[in-house]
Amino acid sequence: MRPQSLSVATRPRGRPVSGGATAAPVAVLLLVALAAGPSGQTRASQVPDLPETVARVNGVAIARGELEARLVQSRSMNPERFDRMADAERASAMARTLDDMIVREVQVQEARRRGLIVADGEMAADLEALAAMARTRGGLDRLLAEYGITLDQWKEETRRNLLIRKLERAEAASLSAEDRDRQWPARRRAWLRGLVEAADIWRWTPGVAP
Repeated sequence: MRPQSLSVATRPRGRPVSGGATAAPVAVLLLVALAAGPSGQTRASQVPDLPETVARVNGVAIARGELEARLVQSRSMNPERFDRMADAERASAMARTLDDMIVREVQVQEARRRGLIVADGEMAADLEALAAMARTRGGLDRLLAEYGITLDQWKEETRRNLLIRKLERAEAASLSAEDRDRQWPARRRAWLRGLVEAADIWRWTPGVAP
């Protein structure tokens, strides 16, 4: 069953083929750490009861902990505003967050279907950025221990980020440099919508029993 109203590309990207860093190492550390397990009252108090599995994409489950991690990350950007949200507004924000996660999983699966890979060497810049941060925090082992994650977990999240970037670069390759800025946002939305419609998706809906 596919979701009735899955929002696609809520944050369109205008430059899918440019170089540069992916998600900052500290953001990846935080996200993986939150997904790995509960870490305090903030998390428990802001997230309502959720099923253990909040979505499935072609049989691949998106776990409750992953959604909780994204919600806590969102709250950290503006805690006061998040905490003032009415129930309906918060439910809508949760739905959008889950939609984004579903689209991300669809993209990762599509990249793998096309045979795209991210070799360890392609993560060199991200690893160096992580190492630079670790040098200011007592070393890599200590930094990872602070977040309660392993280097392999950090690498997997970074690999997924790079895989999506590589997929979008490949999809936009037929556009000229001039057309990318003008045409890519609309083209990206249509492309992602097609991927989502072709996928077998089940999605939990806030306020509806699983």
